[in-house]
Amino acid sequence: MNRYDMRQFDPKSYPWNEKGKKTAVHYIVWRWIVSILIMAGIVYMVVSTKMEMLSFSGALCEMLAFVALDIAFLLLIAGFYRWKSHKLEPEAQHDFLLWIYRRNRNRSVLMDNLSLLGMAKIKAERREYEACKDALALVKTEKLQQPDLKLYYKLQMDAAMYIGDVAAAEEWRVRFTGIQGEFPVVRKFHSIRNSLIFLFLSYLLAYKGLSIGLQEPYELRTAYQMWSELIVAVGGTVCCGIWIAQVWKRYKAWKQEHNRRNISQILLMVLLVLFALFFLIVGALGLLSVPEEREVSRDDKYVYLDVSYGTGYYIWSAKADNPFIRETYYKNSGLSDSDKADKESRGSDTTGEESSGLSSDAADNGDTNFYQDTQSSNDSTEAKQYETEENEMNAVWQYLVSNSVIEDQGFTIDMDAKGYTYVVVGNAQGDRLVLKGNGSQTDDNGNACTEYVLEQEGEDQTELLGFYLVNRTTLEVTDEHKTSW
Repeated sequence: MNRYDMRQFDPKSYPWNEKGKKTAVHYIVWRWIVSILIMAGIVYMVVSTKMEMLSFSGALCEMLAFVALDIAFLLLIAGFYRWKSHKLEPEAQHDFLLWIYRRNRNRSVLMDNLSLLGMAKIKAERREYEACKDALALVKTEKLQQPDLKLYYKLQMDAAMYIGDVAAAEEWRVRFTGIQGEFPVVRKFHSIRNSLIFLFLSYLLAYKGLSIGLQEPYELRTAYQMWSELIVAVGGTVCCGIWIAQVWKRYKAWKQEHNRRNISQILLMVLLVLFALFFLIVGALGLLSVPEEREVSRDDKYVYLDVSYGTGYYIWSAKADNPFIRETYYKNSGLSDSDKADKESRGSDTTGEESSGLSSDAADNGDTNFYQDTQSSNDSTEAKQYETEENEMNAVWQYLVSNSVIEDQGFTIDMDAKGYTYVVVGNAQGDRLVLKGNGSQTDDNGNACTEYVLEQEGEDQTELLGFYLVNRTTLEVTDEHKTSW
């Protein structure tokens, strides 16, 4: 009976070494725990309402990130228990390998061969050559790499010499010496390095899933985006260096052995280097295109932000309750297209009137820069006034939402036919809720304020819902507690 043939092996009657078996059981249990937790994370992400934020491609990237995270932890666990098993005595180490082989047989020919060779080597060192031959009989030699094949021939030669079969021992010796290369070869698994690579890949997939998959009105926060792009750039550099070293190592091995397997490994490593270079460049370019965030205010739940690319013109408003994702509730490129046309037409009329007077003054005085300076000053004043109105309306809207006066439906800035700015802050019972400016006022302390009126516009009539003062300096909002003029 071959004790390593699981069709004949009886685990209940086998005299297990308790320490080796216990270590193997712990290894299997930890693998299952990690895999179950990762699967639970995937299921939670699928059923969570947060999935509404992501497109299909983004959700797919997030799932692949979980898979990469699972592989990273499994590699780390395998490396730890491999190190721990080497600290065991030979019999315990043998039973550790036997338990793992019994549980995972036929899943991977490579791992089955390594387990059988490991157990055969332990039995040969203990002069138990019959058990050694039983293990070697199940090894699939066509799947062995050269160092492992050389170990296989060495163990077969030792077993034949032990039982006195000189002819077989000589045949195994010829095969053993026919394979070039050093022996024995200490196999290095690099569990920590490989785990870190898969952790980086997991983070990369998670970040890129959010970056390409977030749907409006959701966007990545600036700080998270900057740190992530930096991690992508640094990680891509490190991986690129590691894989270039692997290409050189495989190339030297190919020059010695001229093995097709080395060529396929070289091609794989070259592809990985190109992959790392791509994300290195993407990360470096991403650092140059990150928008700026400016905190406007905050309440118990949200931080309210102004977001721009530093131009001061293309500014949008967002809110966030976490350091990773913000939600845009108003996006504006200075003015809407209709507003721009209206302001430009009004500005051109004013410019025409000013131009006639200014050009005569410039001709009289010989000063051509006077008109340019005046026009620039007018444009700057107009832009500043518009930004002030927008900030005041934003402050009133945040006040109304935080005090549950209206629901959080975002707001849209528009302009009426007379050129006055107003804000649509939502809908109530099918009617439009509008916030309009009502000129300058002073509060009870004598501070300069702007008054805004909240109206509910129906088809037949308009209802006044409230009057609010905004301090022009602090943007503090005060409810006047009145609903009529």
